[in-house]
Amino acid sequence: MSEDWRVPREDEDPLLLSARRELKVAVIFWVVFATWAIGLGKLLAYRKPPEGEMINMILGMPSWVFWVVILPWFLATVFTLWFALRFMKDHDLLADSGMEISSRSEASQPEILPVGNIEQGSKNVKVGEEEGNASEGRDE
Repeated sequence: MSEDWRVPREDEDPLLLSARRELKVAVIFWVVFATWAIGLGKLLAYRKPPEGEMINMILGMPSWVFWVVILPWFLATVFTLWFALRFMKDHDLLADSGMEISSRSEASQPEILPVGNIEQGSKNVKVGEEEGNASEGRDE
């Protein structure tokens, strides 16, 4: 009854392995930046300056705002760009599934109708009005 139902690592799909690797990096990234923001925020934001001293300023804002909000956001943006553009791998999902994409012929493409007046028999129909309904008028 204690059958091992898990797939051995060497038999796992490369797409699954890649997704797990990306997940681990994303979770570690989140934990590091959340710890930085919450931990450093608690240390710096609630600390009162000694009597008679001014709050330290960086770029016109309190120093704790720079260290707790601005710098981590900037670094997180840089990390996210690197992660998305360099680290993540693009996989062809159909190549592994054995399915093929059949190309549609041009004849099966839907016809695109122009916006404006379209003649239908003896009626003149307006298309694309604000009400969303077609208004019918008669030719004169």
